[in-house]
Order: sequence, then structure tokens, then C-alpha cells
Amino acid sequence: MIGLIAHLAYWNVFGHFNKLPLDMYHRKQMFISIATIRSQLDLKYQGKRFYYVFLVPMLVLAIRIEVELIFKNSYPKFFSIEIHEKIAMKQINDIITLLIDPNLYFSRFSFFESGREAINIKC
Repeated sequence: MIGLIAHLAYWNVFGHFNKLPLDMYHRKQMFISIATIRSQLDLKYQGKRFYYVFLVPMLVLAIRIEVELIFKNSYPKFFSIEIHEKIAMKQINDIITLLIDPNLYFSRFSFFESGREAINIKC
């Protein structure tokens, strides 16, 4: 999943610099693959509070960290310029959010921010 997200993020953020861009059909196929993996995980853990309260936020965080490391290690010269890093990482994180957390339910650790009653209401 991380590889697919990093690949799709590359084509959406940096793809226009490539002499041979990836066509929209293949981008859609990557999106479908990511959505399929996500839905399979949701079905596997359906009804499990642990999955929605802890595991999915950790998964979203891990994906964000790994994709950031992939890009920064692959393009160190580009990301060494602060403004480039800020703009590119904003766009990459926006893509991650749209793909796996469009409602921003899992991009926060609510159990660190609220009491037991609020957590129980959410789930």
C-alpha cells in the first residue's frame, strides 16, 4: 500500500516533469488498488474498535512517515530547499489524506486528546 501511494503521489505531484508521463488510466488503476486494499482491511476488522481507534490512525501515520522518507531519500537535493520541501510535502500529504482519510477521522489520535466518554461516543 505504501508503495502504491508513493507511486501515485509521485505522478500527481512530480509527474508533469517526466518526459513520459503516466496516463490517467494507470493512475486510476493505482487508485483502485489502494481503495481495494483499504476496503479489504476494513472488512477484515469490521466492528473491531481497536482497528478504528488505534490501528487505522497508526497506519495513516506510518504511511505519511514512510512516503516522506521515500521522497526525501530519493530526491535529497530537491528536498534540501526548504520551500520545495514545504510545498511538495503539503501536496503529498493532501494526496494521502484524499486517498485514505478524506474525512480526517484517522489523522489524529483522539484518545490522546479526549476523555473516555468522547472516545466511546466516536466509536
